[in-house]
Amino acid sequence: MKIFRYLACSALLLLPAVQRADETVIENRTYESGEHVSVAGHDTIETNGAVTVKAGADVFYAAARQITLGPGFHVEQGAVFRAWVPNLDDAVLFVLDGDGQTAPAGSFNARPFDMAVWHGSTPLPGQSVTFTVEQGGGLLSPTPAGQGASQLTLATDADGTVLAYYRHGSTAGVLSSIRVEAVGKNLTLKSLSNSETTGGTGGTGNTGTTATSDVNGFAAWALAHGLDPNAPYADTDGDGICNLEEYLQDRDPHTRDASLLALEIFSPNQ
Repeated sequence: MKIFRYLACSALLLLPAVQRADETVIENRTYESGEHVSVAGHDTIETNGAVTVKAGADVFYAAARQITLGPGFHVEQGAVFRAWVPNLDDAVLFVLDGDGQTAPAGSFNARPFDMAVWHGSTPLPGQSVTFTVEQGGGLLSPTPAGQGASQLTLATDADGTVLAYYRHGSTAGVLSSIRVEAVGKNLTLKSLSNSETTGGTGGTGNTGTTATSDVNGFAAWALAHGLDPNAPYADTDGDGICNLEEYLQDRDPHTRDASLLALEIFSPNQ
């Protein structure tokens, strides 16, 4: 499996609405701040001309065989970009949308966890996908209005995808961990509760700040480093890693890590 990942300042990867085609060519495209786009080409994806991912945009490319980023392709600091080519010999589990959201305590996230199970370029329907709340005390439901449970097993649809809705517990400032298992693979999703209020059950996305005073010890750590404890997604040193991520990864929030500022390529099979 080959993964291209742009490491930007975000605990969120917001990736709705998959587009599918045998071959996908993206020409002279600008992904603006606030856009959340997933493009999945069954065989190849290629960029042509000036293709720019602006700061604040979230973009995911997935293709069965090849992804070609042309010379005009550019990712701005503060954007999220991932490109993924699976191992065609294995069935794979991956996230299309929903990871890293924030929502008021006691409320559902605005978007479900959207998972996919494919074998190469072929979606796998009827596959069991199990979601388990490992930390945070929230509940999972197949609908955004259900009572929920700490564990939920669902079957993928004809597109090889499945949706699970997460409702946070009643305490603000809790970082939840949800384990997802299917086809012998597993992933861990994150979601953060805050003390904001809404008129309904929907949550909010990453707005750059939260009203919560603590995130599993984040507030004390932030104050000790001279940071605002109510701004976990601020990037104090400008290295593309949010303060919350700096805390979770035990990094120095005042030291700019130049190694995380560029597009990195991960090729586990090489």
